Amino acid sequence: MEHIDVLFIDPPMKRFDDDTFLYGNLYQSDDKRSKVFNPGLLSIASYIYEEGYSVKILHIVNEEDISILLHEAQCKWIPAIIAVSCSYMHTYLPTLEISKQLAEQFPQSLLVAGGQHIGDIAGIALDETAFDIIIQGEGEYSFRKLVEFTKNKCSLDSIGNIFLREEFAKKHGVFDSKHFSRFEVCDFLNESMQFRYTPKHLLKSNFTEPLMPLDDMPFLHYELYDKYMEYPPYLEESRGCYGNCRYCVSAVCHTYRYKTAERFLAELDYVVSIYGTDVVYPFTAANLGVNVKNTIRIFEGIIQRYGSLKWVSEFRLDVNWEKYIDLMYKSGCVSFGIGLESASEEILKIMDKTKNPSMYLKKAEKLIEKIISFGNAYIHLNFMFYIGESPNSMADNMGFIAKYFKDISIVHYSPIILYAGTAAWNNFEDYHKKYGATIVKNSVYDSMHAYPVNVSYLYTYKDGCYFSRIVEKMFIETEGYMVNHETRVSRDVKGQVTEEAKQAYIKRMMEN
Repeated sequence: MEHIDVLFIDPPMKRFDDDTFLYGNLYQSDDKRSKVFNPGLLSIASYIYEEGYSVKILHIVNEEDISILLHEAQCKWIPAIIAVSCSYMHTYLPTLEISKQLAEQFPQSLLVAGGQHIGDIAGIALDETAFDIIIQGEGEYSFRKLVEFTKNKCSLDSIGNIFLREEFAKKHGVFDSKHFSRFEVCDFLNESMQFRYTPKHLLKSNFTEPLMPLDDMPFLHYELYDKYMEYPPYLEESRGCYGNCRYCVSAVCHTYRYKTAERFLAELDYVVSIYGTDVVYPFTAANLGVNVKNTIRIFEGIIQRYGSLKWVSEFRLDVNWEKYIDLMYKSGCVSFGIGLESASEEILKIMDKTKNPSMYLKKAEKLIEKIISFGNAYIHLNFMFYIGESPNSMADNMGFIAKYFKDISIVHYSPIILYAGTAAWNNFEDYHKKYGATIVKNSVYDSMHAYPVNVSYLYTYKDGCYFSRIVEKMFIETEGYMVNHETRVSRDVKGQVTEEAKQAYIKRMMEN
C-alpha cells in the first residue's frame, strides 16, 4: 500500500423518492449521473499538489458505490489526511455515511470535511459525523496548515477557519489556547421558529485565514480526477460576491475577487491545450465582468488568440455590461446567463437584490434586447420562486417571460431553499410574521439541515416546484437548451457529448 499525504473524496448526491424532494431545475429522475468536477475540492487539491505533497482524488458518483470504492481505497492507500467536500445539501447524508466508514477503515487518518454546506452547519455536523475537523470558508491556506500539522510542522492553534471537538483539542494540547472559543448553533424547532444554543463540547478558531489571491492559485490539475476527459472543463474568472441577496451564501462573507486578464488568459490557453476548441467552456463566476478594463482585456485576448471560442457564463445585471457586451459576444459567448431572479419590484426588494428595482428591470430589458440584436446568441434567464410571492408578483414574472417568450432560450426557475447563515435564514421568523412563510420540516430536510420554503400564505414549496417545472419545460426543446446543459450530460472517453446522450437527457427532462 502507498503512503500518501491527502486523499480527497468527492461524494455523490443523494436521491430521494419522497415527493417533497422536488428541486426545481436540479431535479433529475434517472440513475445516470453526469461527471462534474467539484471546483472547491479540485482547487485545494491542485494547490496542495503544487506545494509538493502527494494527493489522490476519489470521486464517488453513485451512492451504491460508497462501500466498494472506500474498500478499494483502503487496499491502495494509507492517507495522513482524508478530506471530504460537502458543498451541497444533497451530498450531506452521503458525506455522513462516508465519514462513519472512514472512521472504521482509516483509524490512523485525520478526517477533515469542508465545503459550503457542511462548513455553514459545522457545529451540527461535528455531532453527526466522525470528522475530526471541519473547515469553514475557502480552505487553501487552512488545509495546507493541516497537512503541515500532520507532519508536526505547525500547531493546531495556528490554523484558522476550523471547527473541532474539545476532546480533540485536549488530545493535541491546545484546549486552553486563546485561539479557540465556543460558538452558537442555530436550527429550526418547528416550521417557523428557530432555536439557538452554544455547545460546551465544541470549539472554533478565533481567526480566519487570509484569502489566496486568485492569480496565485495554480492551474487546476484536472488529471487528479480519474478519466478526467469525461468531465466538462470549466475556467474560474472570479469568486464570491459583493451583493447582499438575502438568500445567498456568498453574501455572508463579501469576498469578491477576480483574476487579472493576463492570468485568466494564460489559464485559458492551458485548458484549451487539454480539451481543445470544439467544446463549450463554462466560465464560472458569481459576477463576471465587474472590473470593466480587466474584462475588456480578457475578451480582446480571446479574440486575438482564438478568433472566437465557444463559452457561457452567468453575470449580474448591475455590472457595467454596456461597456463590453459587444466584445463578449464577439469573443464567442454563445449563451448569456442573466441573474434576473424576479421581475417583480416587490420581490426584488424582499430579496435585497437591488436598491432600485425599477431601474434594475429597465436594465434587464435593455440587456435582453441587446442580446436579441446579435441574432444568434442564446438568452438564459434565472428566476426564483421566492418568499413573499403573491398573485401580483407571479403575474409580473409571467408577463416578463411572455414578453420575450420567442427570444428566450432557457429559463431556470428555482424554488428557494433556506441555507444556514444566510440573511433569509437569520430573519426567517420575520418572514413568517409578514408573509406567512414556513419551512418544509420533515425527516428528509431535518436530516440535511437545509429547508425548502412555503413562500407565503398562498403558495407552498410544492406549488413552486410544479410551477418551475412547467415553465422550464416550455424551453427544453429550444435551440439553445443543450448549450446550457452540456455539463449535465455524460461524456465519452474523448470528452464528447453524443447526440444520442443529448436526446436521452431531453427526453428524461420532458418526462420528469
